[in-house]
Order: sequence, then structure tokens, then C-alpha cells
Amino acid sequence: MLLLAAGVIAMAMPLPWHHLVVPADVDSGPPTTQVLNGLTTGSWLLVVAGVDLALSIRTYVVASTAGVKWTLTALGFVSVMAMFGDYIDWSLRGSLTVKPYYGPGFFLGLGAAVLTAGAAALAWRVPD
Repeated sequence: MLLLAAGVIAMAMPLPWHHLVVPADVDSGPPTTQVLNGLTTGSWLLVVAGVDLALSIRTYVVASTAGVKWTLTALGFVSVMAMFGDYIDWSLRGSLTVKPYYGPGFFLGLGAAVLTAGAAALAWRVPD
């Protein structure tokens, strides 16, 4: 499950996450929409993917210990809370005329955070 979460994060990075409406480059004209991908908005997920990958290799070689279980629990909690924070942050950037945009990369990142939390739940089911 950790390996799958790291792969989903890698797939989510180049996809569009959000749209940002910015003023035009010239003095007058309509605002332009800038598409933001995971590398510009969700680059913290690369750290989660690295830890997921390292822990998946470690648990494949050696049985998981209490330290690995607590690390997975903290990683799952932090990644899910950070995705909720990202959702709230981009929801507050919207207005009456501009609706917030959540692209496929955002939802893949959210799925990877849930996979990481699920791996933590499964890790506690395995006896020491």
C-alpha cells in the first residue's frame, strides 16, 4: 500500500491541481488563468512519497517495529491534514465570480494521503 501511495504521488505531480486567476501582464485586459501543477503547489508530497518508499522497502526486508508503526501513523495523519489544509486554503481563494478549481492531481494527492493513512491502520493490525 505504501508503494502504491508513492506511485500515486508520482503520477499526481505533473497533473493540474489548481487554477489561479492573476492580473493581465499589460495595463488593461482580462485577467489570465494560470494552471498550477503538483510541483508548484503540492511539492511537500514528494517528502511523503520518499518516506513511503523508504518505509515500504524497510518493511519488505524487515518486519515492522513499533517505531515504524508510529512513523506511519504520524505520516498518515500529517498528510491527510495537509491535504485538508490545501483544500481549505484554495477554497478561501475563490470569490463570487471565480470558483476554486480542484484538478485531477489534487484528488490523486488526496487519494495518496488516504492510502498512507490506510497503510498506517494496516500496520497496527500486524503483530510485532
